[in-house]
Amino acid sequence: MNKPIVVFDTNIFISSVFWEGKSYILVKKAIKQELVVYISNGIIDEIKEVLARDFTLDKQEIDD
Repeated sequence: MNKPIVVFDTNIFISSVFWEGKSYILVKKAIKQELVVYISNGIIDEIKEVLARDFTLDKQEIDD
């Protein structure tokens, strides 16, 4: 059976960390390897930028 291939944007990742909605469910499926996820360095950079700008997290938490 072929697994769905997806690209998650910044909103999916941020939402999955802080809230247990649909984004959380999708990321859990990815962790369970039920989906194939592609991501770019640009998306990773944007995630870090949003976490630093909009949330009270230190650099180590953001890097983790």
